Amino acid sequence: MSREDYRFWTWLLTAALGASLFLLAIQFLGNMRRTVEVAYARNTFFDLQEHRAHALRSDVSEAAERLLWVSEGTNTKQTPGSPLDQICTFQRTNVVHDIIVYLRAKTGEDSGDKPEPWIQKYAPKR
Repeated sequence: MSREDYRFWTWLLTAALGASLFLLAIQFLGNMRRTVEVAYARNTFFDLQEHRAHALRSDVSEAAERLLWVSEGTNTKQTPGSPLDQICTFQRTNVVHDIIVYLRAKTGEDSGDKPEPWIQKYAPKR
């Protein structure tokens, strides 16, 4: 093989190695993003469960304040419309519903299924 052949093969192998490293980096970053989204979804899910548990064993004003926190929250760390976002949204909806059912039973009143009337009536003013 001539010197020019060695240069060609060296250049070709270097380009192939560079392209492989580039593709590997893209794959790694994509997996890292998914891992982070799953971790945030897990934290959101369990935080919502914790808010529910705390609200269901507290007085009316504390439950209404928890309702405010839960209903104002968003899944900002999730890709909108993704399965993880849908799971977190579904959990948030369930927690809001459960707290409203608790407030309805505790107060004997019915201010509807939306959180705002309950919050305005029973949450401590900020």
